[in-house]
Amino acid sequence: MMRHSYFLRLFRSPFFQRQIFENSTGSAIPNVKGVKELKAIRIPLPPIKEQDNLAIEVDETVSQIEAAETEIKHSLLRAARLRQSILKQAFEGKLVPQDPTDEPASELLARIRAAKNISTSGVADGGSMDDNGKKKRKARNSG
Repeated sequence: MMRHSYFLRLFRSPFFQRQIFENSTGSAIPNVKGVKELKAIRIPLPPIKEQDNLAIEVDETVSQIEAAETEIKHSLLRAARLRQSILKQAFEGKLVPQDPTDEPASELLARIRAAKNISTSGVADGGSMDDNGKKKRKARNSG
């Protein structure tokens, strides 16, 4: 005798699925063995009490796995929100104490742009830069 609960878990197991689909050549249902081959599959048949215990153990394990999957999904969502929050605070300058003597970012960006413009315009017309980042004047040919 076989418990329905045991058979369902056995039928859905990778072991049993492999038995069903291994070397399958079905025509009525593609990729499924025929009745003769299905009847030939050996099914482990433990005593009723062990069937009940196995079904309970499988259910508990599946529940634990599903709970872990749910917790992982929630943790990933929390991590994504935390990352966004940290980035937002970083861009707002709230992660570290701010030094009031620091120049504003707009001034720093203006200096960077100016230095970039000077360096690209100096290269374009054959000029060069001095040690202070200023364009050197071209020497005139006298003569």
